[in-house]
Amino acid sequence: MASATRQVSGFTIVELIVVILIITILASTVVPKLFGVSSFDAFVYRDQMISHLRLKQQRAMQQTDPASCHQILIKSDGSGYGSTTDCSNKILTADWHTDNTGFEIPIRSTVLIGSQSSETLTIDSWGRISECTSQCIIEFTNAADTARLCIESEGYIHAC
Repeated sequence: MASATRQVSGFTIVELIVVILIITILASTVVPKLFGVSSFDAFVYRDQMISHLRLKQQRAMQQTDPASCHQILIKSDGSGYGSTTDCSNKILTADWHTDNTGFEIPIRSTVLIGSQSSETLTIDSWGRISECTSQCIIEFTNAADTARLCIESEGYIHAC
């Protein structure tokens, strides 16, 4: 009696699971990059401003000279913010250049900065923002998301 040999073709269950895992890993890491970073911009810029505000706050608490001014100005068109040492000047000039406590949002980005409270943030020697007698909210918006930054009356700066 001749034995019939059956030839099996196809994937084994192990190979199938490995292929599915590889496709899942690629999908979860590559696909978000295809959509671009525009949906993350608002959160990145918010976190960057939190760092800048906290730095300016630390400087204000270390440099307690009453003549020194520790102020952040949000540009009126919402395209950035900057630091000034002259508290009488409430407008960023045309030749304004960013420093380590200022930032200009790149033109390619659609994020705008808006404050529900004040476009001027003056920090006293206790680390409090004088314009924020109650909670101040600064929004970073683009087409996809809105990220909020909150400043409490006693100076605590955080994402909200």
